[in-house]
Amino acid sequence: MRKLFTLFLSTLAFSSMMAQSTLETQPIPRFEKHEVFEGGPTVYLVKETPQFELTKSEDGSEVYTTEGSVADFNFASIVVRFVPSMSDASPEDMEALLVNYLEFLQAQFGVVESAGVGLGHTKEETPEARGVIDYWKDGDGLQYAVKGWVNQSYLGVMLIYGPEDYPHFNVQQMYLEGFSFPKE
Repeated sequence: MRKLFTLFLSTLAFSSMMAQSTLETQPIPRFEKHEVFEGGPTVYLVKETPQFELTKSEDGSEVYTTEGSVADFNFASIVVRFVPSMSDASPEDMEALLVNYLEFLQAQFGVVESAGVGLGHTKEETPEARGVIDYWKDGDGLQYAVKGWVNQSYLGVMLIYGPEDYPHFNVQQMYLEGFSFPKE
């Protein structure tokens, strides 16, 4: 019995060391607050992330994208400015639009597994805004943590992806929450 207990403790200690060494090999990124465009939303991005690239969607909305990386993980941001604004849409309608946009992104990224969208996220400073969260796996085995935000003027999606779940939970939460709507 004593040998079995010693073996159990050794295995537990080894597992703990392996988990800790995985965390230690992934550096904690430094973030900087960036305005997507003058007067627009702000996001926290990994230091030295390239400037946002602007494209237009089929309806004329402006789509801003950027992506930075730290070690094995990528930190991406997508921000959409609706043109024209959807000022008459309800928060529930906007939340449904955001869920549809995440489904569109899943197809673009070749996602094969999804945890399922978690609804009901809000921001104290913009009570009309809605947020959703999801976790994905693509066909290449990359793991994604995704959080999207939307109101009648803007949509923002923050993504972290890499070969496994991102090992620093608090950093992940800070990044996913790092999208802010402009003060109107």
